Amino acid sequence: MTNTTERKITKRERFAEIIEIATELGREDLVDFCNHEIELLDKKASKSGESKSKKENEELMNILYDELVGIGKAVTITEFMKASPTSVERELSNQKITSLFSKMVGTKVDKVVLKGKSYYSAI
Repeated sequence: MTNTTERKITKRERFAEIIEIATELGREDLVDFCNHEIELLDKKASKSGESKSKKENEELMNILYDELVGIGKAVTITEFMKASPTSVERELSNQKITSLFSKMVGTKVDKVVLKGKSYYSAI
């Protein structure tokens, strides 16, 4: 059984070990293979940056925030949807808007709960 405090060795680290051993043995073919595998790992890691939907959500949060600033007072999601042209245009659900506002709470948006209703306002 392995110790739980030991960290897992990554593929990159394994390939680095193989490269060291292969270099000592003079096996350039193994070195080339491992370097190629490391390049593939780097390529995969660079693709896993921001997804398309995350970028769209960031843009949408900025638009919704600007509209919330324009309203100028604390509103419920339902009130916001009635006053927001973007929510009508893009057919946004109240769940989607709530999710986006929740991501902004503390940085751009303030949330207050009164009698079980959540009110959002721009900071």
